[in-house]
Amino acid sequence: MSIKENVLIVARYNFAGLSEKTIVGNLTTVFKESHRISDEWKFSIRDNGLFDIDRNGYVHNIVKEYPHPNLYLRGLEDGIIEAMDVWAISDQEGYLIWISPSFAGHYPCHKIEIIFKNPNIRETSNVVILFDGSQDTCINVVKQIFPELDEINNSEELRNSILLKPDLDIDRIMEIVGPFINTEKVKADDPKKEIERIAKLAVSGVDQTIIAYEMDRVGVMGSRSFSCPGGLSNILSQRSNVLEAKFVKNCGKCGKVIEKYICKGYECECGGVYEGC
Repeated sequence: MSIKENVLIVARYNFAGLSEKTIVGNLTTVFKESHRISDEWKFSIRDNGLFDIDRNGYVHNIVKEYPHPNLYLRGLEDGIIEAMDVWAISDQEGYLIWISPSFAGHYPCHKIEIIFKNPNIRETSNVVILFDGSQDTCINVVKQIFPELDEINNSEELRNSILLKPDLDIDRIMEIVGPFINTEKVKADDPKKEIERIAKLAVSGVDQTIIAYEMDRVGVMGSRSFSCPGGLSNILSQRSNVLEAKFVKNCGKCGKVIEKYICKGYECECGGVYEGC
């Protein structure tokens, strides 16, 4: 991929009807992924799950505002967002890890997203690590970090997994992933300020082609390929005891329809508690 090709991709974006904060988020994704910059941010935890303070909305509602164009990925992402919410409002502390391998036409690089739930405040600290390589590279890197996933041989199994860990050595993760992170030098002096300014142009109705070329002109467009707007990934119940989220159709006690992903400790209206598998 090149900057010129990236400009052409953004020129096809449709910002009509999106809030300024959503556009800022989309352009920030373009900036950080096209430069392969790891990202850090926070969510607050509210009654219905993870809440994005910057965009002033629940994460699940924000994603619905701009759903993933790929139906397969959209379905998976609906599940992972729901599972993250269940975990967030539960009493379980520690780390939630979601691994999203590249996906042709949508996710050009691999991602490791780490969410830490602070036990003392209703807030999470989040980091996403971007790295390149083949699907085999992704699998091998992940197995070095998480030996308990040694039996996984298909990258889609990773996408369908949420890992819950009480402790995590992020420095060690960066050491393992480091050789596959191809960070590009940023030309803009103040990328955040430029992205916010460009987002205002988009909201005012400026043509997306002009928006794309403006991103290039001020130095917030990198040459690495990046994800389409909209996107997260999903969840799966697995063999390992750290893969603790499972899609449950009915309550095992009263038979009430649940039909969603739940974690250990989920309580039905009847008082039945999911103890895990």
